[in-house]
Amino acid sequence: MEKMLLITAALEYIENNLNDNIKTEDIASALYCSKSSVEKLFRTVTGMSIKDYTVRRRMSKAAKDMRNNPNESLIDL
Repeated sequence: MEKMLLITAALEYIENNLNDNIKTEDIASALYCSKSSVEKLFRTVTGMSIKDYTVRRRMSKAAKDMRNNPNESLIDL
């Protein structure tokens, strides 16, 4: 159960900081655990690294923003 709380907290951290430069060290610090523990748990649960997940989330957000704001330029989004 504790592992699911950690992964949930990691996902929340990523969502709340999606526009910032997210480092695994920052997530680990926020969760009070080691970097290697967070990386291993994240990969086990999601099947991808924190970096890959973050990139995919940013791309999904950008695609949604483009669809919802078709008159906005890419730079403004």
